[in-house]
Amino acid sequence: MKYVRFLSILPLLLILFAGCKVSDSPTNLDGNQNGSMITTTIAGTVNDESGQPLAGAVVTISENGIVKNSVTTNKFGSFMIRNANVPASRCFILCKKNGYFTGSRAEIPNQGKITEMRLTMQSSATTHSVNSASGGKVNIGNANVTFPANAFVTSSGTTYNGTVNIAAKFLDPTSTSFYNSFSGDMTATRVDGSQTQLLSYGVLRVEIKDASGNELKIATGKTATLTYPLAASMQKDAPASMPLWYFDETLGMWKEEGIATKTGNFYSGEVTHFTSWNCDHPDQTGLVKGRVVCNGTEGVEGVYITVGERKVITDQDGYYSSLVPMNIAFDISINPKENNGLTAIPTHVLSLSPAEVRTIPDIQLESCPATITGTIVDCNSSPISGTVIISFNGSYHCYFTTSGNFKIRVPANVPMTIEATTYNGEIALPIAVPAINNDLNYSVGTISACENGTTADFYDVSYGNGQAQSILLSPDGSLLVVNGYRPKENFTEVYDVKTGVKLCSFIVDSSQYLANFSADGSRLLVHWGYDSMCVVNPMTGAVIQKVKASDGRLTPDGASIIIIDGYPRDPIKLSIYSVADGSKIKDLSFNEKGYLVLVGLRGTSEIQFMDGGRNNARIISWDYVSDTKVTDITIPNLSSYYSPHGTGSGFSPDGSIAGLQDFTQQSTMNFYNSETGSVINSSPFSISGNSKNSELGYVGVANDQTFVVQAISNNGQGSAQPSIFTIGDGKLKKVLPISSSAMNILYRNFNYSYNSQYLAGIPYINNVNESVASVRVWRVK
Repeated sequence: MKYVRFLSILPLLLILFAGCKVSDSPTNLDGNQNGSMITTTIAGTVNDESGQPLAGAVVTISENGIVKNSVTTNKFGSFMIRNANVPASRCFILCKKNGYFTGSRAEIPNQGKITEMRLTMQSSATTHSVNSASGGKVNIGNANVTFPANAFVTSSGTTYNGTVNIAAKFLDPTSTSFYNSFSGDMTATRVDGSQTQLLSYGVLRVEIKDASGNELKIATGKTATLTYPLAASMQKDAPASMPLWYFDETLGMWKEEGIATKTGNFYSGEVTHFTSWNCDHPDQTGLVKGRVVCNGTEGVEGVYITVGERKVITDQDGYYSSLVPMNIAFDISINPKENNGLTAIPTHVLSLSPAEVRTIPDIQLESCPATITGTIVDCNSSPISGTVIISFNGSYHCYFTTSGNFKIRVPANVPMTIEATTYNGEIALPIAVPAINNDLNYSVGTISACENGTTADFYDVSYGNGQAQSILLSPDGSLLVVNGYRPKENFTEVYDVKTGVKLCSFIVDSSQYLANFSADGSRLLVHWGYDSMCVVNPMTGAVIQKVKASDGRLTPDGASIIIIDGYPRDPIKLSIYSVADGSKIKDLSFNEKGYLVLVGLRGTSEIQFMDGGRNNARIISWDYVSDTKVTDITIPNLSSYYSPHGTGSGFSPDGSIAGLQDFTQQSTMNFYNSETGSVINSSPFSISGNSKNSELGYVGVANDQTFVVQAISNNGQGSAQPSIFTIGDGKLKKVLPISSSAMNILYRNFNYSYNSQYLAGIPYINNVNESVASVRVWRVK
């Protein structure tokens, strides 16, 4: 990124490329001090630091700290807030999710149209720690933060003694990804209340917490020192000092507080509280606006443009606008990696004068790609607002429409898939699109987003030839992960349940197995090889993080992995690792012996084990946040139990219910509260109406106090249809459909979705070379 500072206003020589979906770019540069309001639809995408869609982030629009609109990102990381009433000159959003620094983005709104925003949320996992008594310096790349001794208090002001955990990030202004995680925009308010535009020399983002994750503060009368490296490309015009600015979440804007002084190639300043701190030079403001076109006159929507340190997006007509500081010459560019290969000739922009509004000649893309057109419709075949998702080569790209109609520029000669969601969460089935030649249009017609109301009893998801060993449903039941083997390879594959479309696949060794999803379904943990756990994006197959471990589980927020060493016979040790960077966050004090089997997670902060001994079953639950034992119960007088992953027992997805079968009495079983060990069912459950040789086969337990079981003969040859019962009274609730030509088929490895709406089972097959093998997924409620 190149910057040149001018001491006088130069003649107007400018070709600018920027983007903020504005057809009639506003000229009001007063920060909306006149208070005028407009209506717009705010839509956008939220990613994590690896570039993967971040589901489950809460996006809000606020006024004076009061939330006016709120929505949660979906599995594609996208969101839409229709008809938002916002200030005419500038609007902002806040994005929050556990395990991440708060994100924010501000844009000039587009009246009556879509105002699109993109941002990246950074992990707030612990990166450093210091002792409260001694303080110390922590390095974040070439930046650093120095904490004084005895300077920490709790949120209530009580002196804190102990380990201080620090989450810290440095945003380098010369990095192409700098603005992706930048809060708000470059607009700031000075001490005197006036507004200004900033040129950033770097941002330090810091959170401090105690060992239990509670917020800490700097004590009154104490200060911490922030030190920013001065980039080589910015040294020539760097001033001797400049203000420090912190991000005010109520204003959605940077506020001046303190000063940073230059020493050598560093700036340093003192602060009394922690948030995002920006080391910036302020200046008066100008505005540039223009249009991005293809074929001379056709405006191109959704182009992500870098304007100096800012990034903005073209609207549905190809228009953009951007506030910029005066007296600054800057470069304009389009990163093809952020624009599906689209690019234009880089442009050097000369400085603007104060309050100048400059209209830029149209920017012509170097090549015009193919086009996809269509219309999103609801269950009544009426056009509806929503999001179109284009996927190819393992990546996703979102486009937004308020009318339902869309025209999207896409890469030529690349096959892709189109999906759609409506503003209220209805979904459409994926549509395969063949490779399209340059400059040609492909119409997909109408896309019916009405799949949420499907009444299908089941879906058979085919994985070709081979044998599935284990399966896992995503929390909402929309995705199915299949792990198994074929004659020449072992595999793990992810499928869309309703369409059967394979989303991604991995070729792995035979020790690989499935662990769990994050609560929002955006991340999947699998055992990788003989000694590693790997976090992947189940939609694309992208590897997010890999750590050495015998076993483990992904925390519900997807930010951490609880890993196990010494598994299963040695004394087991537990540690927590960051998904963001793979670093160890902390070791836990867990140190238990026995043949412990990892059951999974219970609730939001506990990991659960079971030890099935000869005469009893022991269940241990450990809180990995507070590092304390929650439960250690023994269910006595049982000769033996199967493993929780075996045929005769099962735990519910949330870990609260254990269904256990006595090995010596294979026709009966009981269900237990895993915290207290108390029996939940009124009497031991057994299959009635079958021959005396029948026994319980595979069992699956749901979170909603129901379970599935299939009765088989004791030689494993005959079988009844899998059936669902209520746990409390053992009453039959539903018999699940199976193929009439395969009435003797045995289903195994039953797996419920977390919401208890879907149930998957693997039909047993004898021949791994069978050309079409499948997993059945039933819709059970």
